Amino acid sequence: MLIILLHTFQTQNCLSALDSETAIVLLHGFGTSSKNMNNIEALIRQDLPDRHVVNLDILFGMFSSIFESPERYGRAAAVKIQQLTQGYKCIDIISHSQGSFVARQYIQFFASSQDFYPNVRSFVSLAGVLNGMYCKSNCPTGLMNVLDPLINQKSKSQLLVPSGYWRTDFTPNILCKLNGGCNANISTLNAFQNINLVLLHSLQDEILVPRATGHFGYLKNGAEVPVEQLDEFDLLGLNELKENGRLKIIEFKEFKHNDFVRNGAQKTWDCFKGEISSLQSECIE
Repeated sequence: MLIILLHTFQTQNCLSALDSETAIVLLHGFGTSSKNMNNIEALIRQDLPDRHVVNLDILFGMFSSIFESPERYGRAAAVKIQQLTQGYKCIDIISHSQGSFVARQYIQFFASSQDFYPNVRSFVSLAGVLNGMYCKSNCPTGLMNVLDPLINQKSKSQLLVPSGYWRTDFTPNILCKLNGGCNANISTLNAFQNINLVLLHSLQDEILVPRATGHFGYLKNGAEVPVEQLDEFDLLGLNELKENGRLKIIEFKEFKHNDFVRNGAQKTWDCFKGEISSLQSECIE
């Protein structure tokens, strides 16, 4: 109990941490490398030249974002974050697509329970895979169609990063633990209580299945409609964050999945820059 209380005190301090005490970490998505976050990185460095910015390649970059044990991938991300932000009390995480699931792992498994990892002040998710995916044979890309049957084979699933958040019935995965199942501990469930959470998603996202996973929604029991909110929304304390003004959900009407970090990077940055700095956000699509 003492360890949990001490950690809660440290995390609360991050809410009022100075920008000079807070590094910025960028996490790329599935099938890409840190280069996919270059536009966002450039905008941050231009407007916040005094901030320490880390744009991570995890393990072997693009290859490892697909073909790797999901547990090893998440752990490698946490270790690299710790190594590249040494000396900083807190971090702001900005993640895209699969990178947002990696960010959830960091927040709930590492920063929430192990004091030598920096705590998270703000988490900005761009079209993030926050609450899993499942698309079976009608996946939005050819590669995902190839991977889906492999993910559903127990012997092969642990060699693929998406198996950590793919909604399969045959085996518990990382998503199960993050959402409070599979013997999750209290520090995992309380991890969001003392951070600022900003979720950007688009009604025209052609990759996320369902699109609502970008704001913790999901389709129940494989149905196409309706989208229901995560059962564990209250368990994770997200409603409390919303009531306290520390959860913001920003909806874009026209953006495609990669527009957040490519052609639309400027609009994306304008929407959330006020959440990680003293700059004023100007969210106009």
